Amino acid sequence: AAPATVNGIYVTNLNRTMEISRNKIHSPFSSNTTTSSTFNGINLDNANAGTSPAAKDEFILVNNLIYNIQGNGTQNGILNTTTSNVQVLHNTISLDDDLGNPSSGTTRCYNQNAGPTSITLVNNLFTITRGGTATKHNVYIGSAAAGNFKTIAHNNYIMDAASGTQNYIGFWTANRLTIADWITASNERSEEHTS
Repeated sequence: AAPATVNGIYVTNLNRTMEISRNKIHSPFSSNTTTSSTFNGINLDNANAGTSPAAKDEFILVNNLIYNIQGNGTQNGILNTTTSNVQVLHNTISLDDDLGNPSSGTTRCYNQNAGPTSITLVNNLFTITRGGTATKHNVYIGSAAAGNFKTIAHNNYIMDAASGTQNYIGFWTANRLTIADWITASNERSEEHTS
């Protein structure tokens, strides 16, 4: 049987400075496409726990590719729980498999919760065409506050889910259905085209 949760990369506890770059994370369920296991491509789980991170102590997630996940469970491209000083730059997260048909497992390209601070989210491509009736977000910010982000800018969002009625660009204090709604709520800089 498949494990309850599969992490492509998992970081937790007392890591101070780290770069996660140029990884291809894909096909964890290719031999069991009907699994209900949860998938987290990159999971920062309270990674700087017990520290007061200095500005120089950063987690840099850059140029990673996460794709072809499959399965019926929850999918998070990047999951950030309580990890501050994170730069998320130039990543491509494609939660686009058409084999999955989740009714309860959520789909989120970037999922942030529990109030981390000093986050940079710039020049990423987040795309969802996955089917199923469960909730989908390109970006989910569970604890949104102005101080959470140093910069949020120039990300591209594609929400073209094959089915379902709970398909959102993002969540920032509430579900944001359109890119215009998202930019208004998050103050994302979009001088370059966000699609």
